[in-house]
Amino acid sequence: MTEVYRKRGRVARWENGWVVRVVEHGEAIEDGAMFTCRPLPHEREDIDATNVERVAAALTMKSIERLIITEGIADHEFADRRWTETTQRIHCALVKDRIRALIDLATFDVDAITYIAEVLARTGDEREAPKHLRLAANVSAALLPSMNVAKSQVAEGIDGKGQPIVETIGANWYRPSYRVRPMRMPMNVRAHATQTQIDRDLPVAVAVLEPPYVLIDDHGAAYPAKLNVTRIEAVDDRITFYPYAAGSFGAEMMF
Repeated sequence: MTEVYRKRGRVARWENGWVVRVVEHGEAIEDGAMFTCRPLPHEREDIDATNVERVAAALTMKSIERLIITEGIADHEFADRRWTETTQRIHCALVKDRIRALIDLATFDVDAITYIAEVLARTGDEREAPKHLRLAANVSAALLPSMNVAKSQVAEGIDGKGQPIVETIGANWYRPSYRVRPMRMPMNVRAHATQTQIDRDLPVAVAVLEPPYVLIDDHGAAYPAKLNVTRIEAVDDRITFYPYAAGSFGAEMMF
């Protein structure tokens, strides 16, 4: 059986003071034995860059080493299914001396980046990680694909073949681009624990540094520490989507 997938996408991207507008229209065909893809003819379209420029104007801290802001919309077609997806993304690297904090967001949450920049600004020498620690949602989302913890998929959204994403791990198809053959892999992953209550008086890991290090905010003190998660004690039931792997729902965790 031959499967045909088409995508028409429009993106506004801010990087290093420049705004780039991208329009693409492509097609992928798979017959089981062979996968082929090709761009399709399309007309030039005007993409509104107002939001990405507004976010860039709000992020002016000197610690920013790299900042990429994108907003896009894509129309998908597979068999008799049609669906539309909108996205917002921020990729940011903050640097102090040799410490680099990496931040990836699926919303234009300027406050999250401002807070991490403030913690980084007062960061001192490396310390040993506290025995009990919280992980902020953005940190747990980044680490979740490699965590040994109970997981499920969040039944929300559409997969790469136009099917609803379900709770069963591995039941859906991930298609990051029309140029890539779709694959079965966990999507919209979230973690579970028997407890949901978080002790918010504990120090908190606010950002991922060079693995396995994280940036810790500890009652006014800030420092990098090597993270060694042995046992997750609690996972907050409030979740936020982050663009890691094929989608990761971060939640505040405690161990």
